[in-house]
Amino acid sequence: MLAGQPISGNVIANIDPFAQKVLPGFPAPNAPGVVNFINRKPYREQDDTFAIRVDETLSPKDQLFFHYLFGNSNIFFPGNFDPFNNYQHYRGQNAVIGWTHTFSPTLLSDARVGIARGYQDRECAECPHPPGTLAGFGIQGVSAPTPQTEIVPRVEFSNYAEWGDGSYNPDILPDMLEKYAGSLTKIHGRHTIVTGADLNFYQLLGYQDPARLNGLIVFNGQYSSLAGEIPGVGAISDLADLELGSTSYGEYMRNAFSSQYIGGGWFSVFGQDSFRVNESLSLEFGLRWEYRKQPYDKHNKIATLFPLSNSFTPGDALLLTGLPDAANDALCSDSYYNSVTGQCLVMSSAQRRQYGLTGGKRRQVSYGGGWNSFAPRLGISWRPTHSNKLVIHTGAGIFYDLPETNQLVAYNNNNPVSSQTLIYSPAFGEAPPLTNEVPTTTTTMFVAAAGAVAPLRSIGGQLQALPFYFTPTVYEWSFVVDSQLAPNWALEVGYIGNRGVHLSTYYSPGNQAKPGLGDIGPRRVWPDFGPYTYNAYDGISRYNALTGRLTKNFSQGFSMLLSYTYAKEMEFNGGDSSEVTLLQDANNPKSDYSVGDIDVPQQLVISPIWQLPFGSGRQFLNRKGLVNAFAGGWEFAGILTFQSGFPYTVYSADDFSNSGSASPRPDRVCNGAGPRTVEQWFKTSCFTTDALALSLANGTPRFGNSGRNILFGPGINRWDISFIKRNQISERFSLEFRAQFFNVFNHPSFGVPAATVNTGDFGLIESQAGTPRDVQFGLKLSL
Repeated sequence: MLAGQPISGNVIANIDPFAQKVLPGFPAPNAPGVVNFINRKPYREQDDTFAIRVDETLSPKDQLFFHYLFGNSNIFFPGNFDPFNNYQHYRGQNAVIGWTHTFSPTLLSDARVGIARGYQDRECAECPHPPGTLAGFGIQGVSAPTPQTEIVPRVEFSNYAEWGDGSYNPDILPDMLEKYAGSLTKIHGRHTIVTGADLNFYQLLGYQDPARLNGLIVFNGQYSSLAGEIPGVGAISDLADLELGSTSYGEYMRNAFSSQYIGGGWFSVFGQDSFRVNESLSLEFGLRWEYRKQPYDKHNKIATLFPLSNSFTPGDALLLTGLPDAANDALCSDSYYNSVTGQCLVMSSAQRRQYGLTGGKRRQVSYGGGWNSFAPRLGISWRPTHSNKLVIHTGAGIFYDLPETNQLVAYNNNNPVSSQTLIYSPAFGEAPPLTNEVPTTTTTMFVAAAGAVAPLRSIGGQLQALPFYFTPTVYEWSFVVDSQLAPNWALEVGYIGNRGVHLSTYYSPGNQAKPGLGDIGPRRVWPDFGPYTYNAYDGISRYNALTGRLTKNFSQGFSMLLSYTYAKEMEFNGGDSSEVTLLQDANNPKSDYSVGDIDVPQQLVISPIWQLPFGSGRQFLNRKGLVNAFAGGWEFAGILTFQSGFPYTVYSADDFSNSGSASPRPDRVCNGAGPRTVEQWFKTSCFTTDALALSLANGTPRFGNSGRNILFGPGINRWDISFIKRNQISERFSLEFRAQFFNVFNHPSFGVPAATVNTGDFGLIESQAGTPRDVQFGLKLSL
């Protein structure tokens, strides 16, 4: 374990050279409290959009329409402080042409062809920096491969704001989607039959998303705090580690490339019959066949892992590439692809044939979705009293989602075959490893990048989804009762449920080690390889909700919709990188089964519309002329939202399991709910790492017992209202004025609190989930 050498006077005299570059970049405080600096640069967004629509009646039986939409957006995102801000540019175009043909009063066809193109570029606002900027930080082997990638390293702490530029720069996403859809509708007696198809093809030509080209350097304070054994220093130990040059984790990518991502698509053929059995009973039968076509890289530069077993022993996984046979087999002549025992870690062309990965499957590094994805649906509507005063609706169906590799983004250009992401991940609770017989510092953490061949087990990266493909499937069912309570009043009460299987699970990192002492690598699931980010299709979810809706139809100038939902959503991983909570133990993902990150237990929404009783023909000021021009024609509308808060997870800043966990947790010794103030949203004393530190010191490291999403953040109380004034200027012209007030009472909607144990802001709310009051005025002239 760490022995720890006292520093004279608790003053670090010899500041690490890397720290000397970083520390001057922190600005002086400009605000009181724990969060003592606010970037005064405002968020700026400029959006320009125009649309064209042309409708043409060619004949009584043929109608044609054309729609074109163009959008251009530029957004400036203020960072923690200058100059580390971000900029995003987006340009999108969409064109659709549609044709509707009436064969007869009972036979109708509809066909549409569309294309959508988008280009998004997100990168640091001040990049590229002057030549030599990255190399000037003195990290051996780390420099910008091109002038365009002169990016400042990213430095992360447990207690302090991130420093440096982002880790995925430049992030360029040029996507194109082609769509061909058509349907045929036939009315036959009491049947309305619809058949059709929907074909979608997409590609990404020139996709760039390089990870850590500038290097990621992490300081969690594990050395200055002696792995948490010294009490009361958790809030400053990460800064001390920076000054000592004692890094807890790091990544650096080299050999980035641009992907030419083609061949993806999703296709469906469907049929539906709406059958009116009698005046009180209607049935709907539907069946869809769907196919998900996996994409591939034009130059075969994608790769993934092919697990042979999960035995935590060498040789039980192989790299699966999309390369042709000769190029694939030639990789084995490079020592980089060989294990310490001399085994080639690349699946040979013979093995690919043995496992059925040939043709398109080889290029897609996936078995694909198969041809048996049929999705039946059934709906029933019944009026037991033979009137609309009581109507019962029920239904069920199977629905297929798009997996990660069928969306317009995927992990394909940071893999260990075509690029290399070097990983520095020293064991927690031990002294820094040696480099050239001296303790490793920030300067030498990537020394392998200086020219030596790094073994695969020290390389990380991002992979295509694991090859054992399953189409994400959701089974849904519902039961709803509609009742007319009185004239103009209706009540709807219902239940909605669904169950998801084969959902995308986001492993970041995957190939995690078991808890233990010493080097993490030999304890990984597949010890020949490093930590990788990828998706697999083993996710599950459940959703159950009781719903109620009270409707007042428009009468006496007033209408209202009131809806209420009481729900619970359960899963162990949301399936993509936008999800908040990663897995604590990637080797046992079901241990994180809990309420989901998007779970909202209760929501009430009230939407009134009231035509104010003033002006000509109304109850008050029933006059024409100027009185009506100013007082008449007013309408009030609102959307009032009251919602429970989102769940959140309490974390540990340190990985006491020494497993490389992406989401280490503390121990939970009491419930933790309350006192629900901005200064302390929950009982921080209910979460501790003392026993975890003791277990590590005793040689039995383990995971914390605190679960995922065990507490809930602040709720939402939002009032959006509008006043609308309509004036008929003449027979041809009318003018509409709108005054819209979003969050009219400027009620703050706070984000979830900071929830990392042993940090200075533990339990403190320091962010907003919503937007402040926004007032908009508009005029619309119609003719």
